[in-house]
Amino acid sequence: MSDTLKLCYVKDSFAYFSKKEPTEVHGDDYDDAPYEYNSEPPCEDCDAIVAWEGPFREIKDDFNDSPFSVEQINSRAISWLRSEDWAESTVNILAGTTLDEFIKLIKSVGGKVYTEVE
Repeated sequence: MSDTLKLCYVKDSFAYFSKKEPTEVHGDDYDDAPYEYNSEPPCEDCDAIVAWEGPFREIKDDFNDSPFSVEQINSRAISWLRSEDWAESTVNILAGTTLDEFIKLIKSVGGKVYTEVE
């Protein structure tokens, strides 16, 4: 199932995944920039949430007020996460990345992903 879940939102070291395409995930003020002040994680369309840590930067980390909305990010105008300049390699994680691929990409530069154990 984790290969059908697609990245649709990132906030404060949590990644949100949906069975829907990212452009089909909607939330309050997803069309407003800066996304970090105007949007909240998806509720109805969220099928999984994982915590992550590692040498990555969220878009908001590069701006005082980012010029992007969630709709723009989910249309792949820019990546949700990018590896730090000092990381082992350059990694960009875009909307639509599957959960399986997300885990591989985070781990590829020494990061960790935490999921619920059933």
